[in-house]
Amino acid sequence: AAGLVMLTLLTGCSTTSSSNQPAGEPLYVGVTANYPPIIARDGEKFVGLDADLARRVAKGLDRPLYFIETKWEQQIPALLKGDVDIIMSGMSITDPRKVRIAFSEPYLETGLVAMTRRKDLDKYTAETIKDEILRVSYLKGTTGEKFVVENFPKASKRGYTLGKDAAADLIRNRVDVFIHDGPAVAWLTSANESELAVIYHLWTRDDLGWGMRHGDTELLNEVNRLLAGWKEDGTLSRD
Repeated sequence: AAGLVMLTLLTGCSTTSSSNQPAGEPLYVGVTANYPPIIARDGEKFVGLDADLARRVAKGLDRPLYFIETKWEQQIPALLKGDVDIIMSGMSITDPRKVRIAFSEPYLETGLVAMTRRKDLDKYTAETIKDEILRVSYLKGTTGEKFVVENFPKASKRGYTLGKDAAADLIRNRVDVFIHDGPAVAWLTSANESELAVIYHLWTRDDLGWGMRHGDTELLNEVNRLLAGWKEDGTLSRD
């Protein structure tokens, strides 16, 4: 699980901020908090890698931080409308997305892996899983959905909004395999170790980045400057 992390969306909209904010222009950060360990909620607090790095970005820019929580499929529209300044929510950098928005330099390399029931682990291999008639699940609107649609022609397909629901249906034998990003799959299996297991094959290699508007070059340059510094001083490795 740790290796996968190293290789390596809630109804409505809410705003939260932290105390002792600087007095500068607010930084509105778009999040969909259903992707632990990248971004999630713990009560009223946002937690995870992107939440921690958002606080570092705001501090580095000397701007007060406000998290704007919205549905995953509304992240890019909210950015383009100006409701948020930056998306920090475990978003993969893809060519179609780059047409609509600009991305920071990558801050994490990840990829798609498969999760199944532990008792069925010996039934599936990376070499044969695509050709078997399985019930394959994914999260809607993600790179996992695109991958499943394109690469599992024989499978019956089921999309979910929350990873925990896909995991629960795996345990209940309603689906056979769940395809998603390595960090999230590692998190879900660690919470259900007796029931679930990872098929250790990295289907894709994807870079995660933070999304901004194409015309917001000043913010993009500042964020990339912070990222470069954190890569050099080891901050990203520690986080």
